Amino acid sequence: MAGRALERALQADDAQKLYIEKAVENVGEVNPDHLAKNALALANVMSQNVEKAQLLRDRPTEIRELKAADELVEELVRLGVAEKTDVVDAVVVEEEDVD
Repeated sequence: MAGRALERALQADDAQKLYIEKAVENVGEVNPDHLAKNALALANVMSQNVEKAQLLRDRPTEIRELKAADELVEELVRLGVAEKTDVVDAVVVEEEDVD
């Protein structure tokens, strides 16, 4: 059964390639009201195919950036979203266990 599913996936991929080629060939004949919808559909196909290719290559499908708290504060200050002030007087308060 898995073999047949893979075979159908390959057939669908071939059909998708043909549909895309036809869309490119006939783009001048497309109703102008449908151009944006068609462009969005092709963008979605491209995005899905890139993501699947990355998964199959065991590559990440998203990019995450990790920063330390002080780096985040500096970035917020640079963007004008926050203002950095010096802490003049502070007391550390231990949290109680609430089990």
